[in-house]
Amino acid sequence: MATRTVGRPRSFDEADALGRAVDLFWKQGYAATSLDDLLTAMGIARSSFYVTFGSKQKVLWAVLALYTNQLIDRMHSAAASQPTPRRALTAVLEVAGCSIKPSQGCLFINIATELVPTDLEVRRIAREHLHKVDRLLTSLLRQHGMSSERASAVSGALMALTSGMVSLRKAGTPEVRVRAMLKMADEMLD
Repeated sequence: MATRTVGRPRSFDEADALGRAVDLFWKQGYAATSLDDLLTAMGIARSSFYVTFGSKQKVLWAVLALYTNQLIDRMHSAAASQPTPRRALTAVLEVAGCSIKPSQGCLFINIATELVPTDLEVRRIAREHLHKVDRLLTSLLRQHGMSSERASAVSGALMALTSGMVSLRKAGTPEVRVRAMLKMADEMLD
């Protein structure tokens, strides 16, 4: 974020504005979102936008960092609320694969698919997020009794499966079918 300059005090809530940007990028994607769309959704003037955020791209980076941090926090909370590593894994998979807006998919997957090939910062954020998810899953799998090697392989398979579940759900696959896939993922833990 850009540093604040001397002048009028900020007349908007930055967190609220970013939350609105999350919703807009989630609905439209990055390329289809114009600066005017973003200003309208965020409820801020162009000058305030540039002073606070700097550019549409920097807003996207802040949005993606916010979203991925919230997602990993939800995964950790879901795991911590369970009495056993097995149930913790199931809870994490539920968050990763089923807690999405059906027609919109996962903001992280949408943006990563759109921009990882061309935006180095999006690529860095994506790698960091995937590493955190992998670390969480691998740790829970180790607590569940798997060897390090097997836990690493199963973690990768679970990440691929949940990403696929999200994409299928976005494409209109019925929730009952996605839940059956989640059940199959749970069976991989045996």
